[in-house]
Amino acid sequence: MTDRRAGDYRRRLIAQIHIAKAFLGLDEDAYRVLLRTETGNSSCSDMTVPQLVRVVGRMRLSGWKPARRLSPMSAHRKDKSLVDKIRALWIDMGAAGIVADASEPALERWVKRQTAKANGIGVDRLDWLERDRRLAVMVLESLKGWRARRLRGSEGQPHD
Repeated sequence: MTDRRAGDYRRRLIAQIHIAKAFLGLDEDAYRVLLRTETGNSSCSDMTVPQLVRVVGRMRLSGWKPARRLSPMSAHRKDKSLVDKIRALWIDMGAAGIVADASEPALERWVKRQTAKANGIGVDRLDWLERDRRLAVMVLESLKGWRARRLRGSEGQPHD
């Protein structure tokens, strides 16, 4: 691998680590502990590429999934899917303190409970809602209603 390509790969790994840190909701202390535990270093800038790969692997085991690359046809799509809207609303609700855990695994657990009411078994993966527009709309509307109720009440108590 050329120096330039190696540098690009290194930067991508560091970016993935920072994205995963936000996704997993790690505060600064927990993040530094994770880095030290996995590599002995508390900063990505001090790590080798294999160490960065190890940290990315640990974050995947913790529940983070890298975003899949979009095909050129779907990458330029202007409108967001219902699942994208559900994710965005969930993250907003986390930022507003309405949900205590704004991570993807927490959202998937909530979606499974909500969809189990409708179909008896629930939907295991959020992306599977793409196949059932009726369920996706139900989930989105349920989230919107929850958010509206909490903002009207302004209780501010996070719960999941």
